[in-house]
Amino acid sequence: MEPETKKRIMECPISYELSDGKGNTMANGEATAALEEDTVTILPHLGEPILFSPREITRLSAKDYRLSLSLGADELLSLYDLGYAYEDFTKALCRLRNEVLLKDMLMHEKVREKGFEAEHVLVDGAGNEISSGICEPRFFETALVILPEIGEPFRMPYSHISETKEESYAIVIGTEDGNKVRLSAMGHQFDPFKSSLSKAMAELSQRTQAWLKELVPGLDSSGIRKASRLLKDGRSARKCDLDSISPLIWKSLEKKISSAGLKDEYDTLRSMARQDHISIGIKRGLFGEVTGEYIWYLIPVYDTDAKKPGNAVIMGSALLEDKEGEDEGEIEAGSGADEAENTLEGDEGKSDGKATYVFRIMERKIYSEIKDLEELDRAADSMIRTINDSMAAINFRREPVYLPEEKLYEPKYVKYLYSIQRLPQLRTLRKAYVGRVVHTSPEQWKKGISALLSFNVSTTDDSKVWKNG
Repeated sequence: MEPETKKRIMECPISYELSDGKGNTMANGEATAALEEDTVTILPHLGEPILFSPREITRLSAKDYRLSLSLGADELLSLYDLGYAYEDFTKALCRLRNEVLLKDMLMHEKVREKGFEAEHVLVDGAGNEISSGICEPRFFETALVILPEIGEPFRMPYSHISETKEESYAIVIGTEDGNKVRLSAMGHQFDPFKSSLSKAMAELSQRTQAWLKELVPGLDSSGIRKASRLLKDGRSARKCDLDSISPLIWKSLEKKISSAGLKDEYDTLRSMARQDHISIGIKRGLFGEVTGEYIWYLIPVYDTDAKKPGNAVIMGSALLEDKEGEDEGEIEAGSGADEAENTLEGDEGKSDGKATYVFRIMERKIYSEIKDLEELDRAADSMIRTINDSMAAINFRREPVYLPEEKLYEPKYVKYLYSIQRLPQLRTLRKAYVGRVVHTSPEQWKKGISALLSFNVSTTDDSKVWKNG
């Protein structure tokens, strides 16, 4: 069988220099550079070819008609003498890298709108500049993504946008964690961009409010707006916070859990939990109607008696799916959950089915020493917020959270190795991850959960990992 022909995007003559981490030159000279869909190839006129994926470029800078590419931690590749091809080659390479990084950084989802161009300045919560220059702001289903011409993609979930303001033909967008981007020099695209951003954010809020109105028909418009702020775009909300708006909301969410086929599991976990601190949310799949909606919950289990099973936030979920031929609004857990796009119920595979995930609230040694229940409440609430924000940052994908280290080097999963390197939120989830219990039978599941929670308090060594069976 002949090898698959890859699409060649660009080819041009260059000069190159490859050096190690200490600055020692390993190879240099004249060459031909070729860009393909997933490979960059440097073909020296004399010497060994250099092939690498755009995802291996950990840092890219362009200055004085010279491209500097950091390949991993110990190699630097400099490309120069591109002549008139410099600008086109730089743009093409950056576009290739950005498209790969969109997947590696788990940003890939349905595109709403693209084709905009702007000058941008992106700063973090401390006011430090992250990137600047020409970029493409691209609208996805759940987030605005800034794709710098030189630099890393940056995702701003609509649900995390806390500020939008217009100033001198520029628009400033801020997020809850303090990051801000200023977009300018958009010319005739300014008003369409502003309209698209407003529409994307409004639709998110409208969808949540419409869903709440259907969920709790008796809730007034003020209550719906307040609840939608807590539940927007898949966020889970605490029982005590929703009860302060209306107890009807929580009761209706629990009914959804029951009708989704999770009643026994949920009741078992709820009986162990600090019930006012349980959180429930509804998340729409990344590909809309194709992947449906999921109900998910975060249940904290802890006690001042450190010997009791606990120090855990337990995550479970199920696909909400209309029953064919039944009244509108009826839902059940369906087999489509196993084949959805690698999200809350989509990465288990047909052999595994549903699974329940457990995360540590805090370091085991610290947990064993705390005797103040209110301190534990605060720590559990903080961990639930962390899981909420981190799951949103990784687009609610679970596979990169639970895969063991050795699996990440298999061809099927190597993309997650790069995800972990680039996403601090994913590293946070993996560090807190204790284990999961796959649902094969009610009896097996209960035994598994009990064993996992007992294991979690049986040692003060955070490096010890629970292995099912």
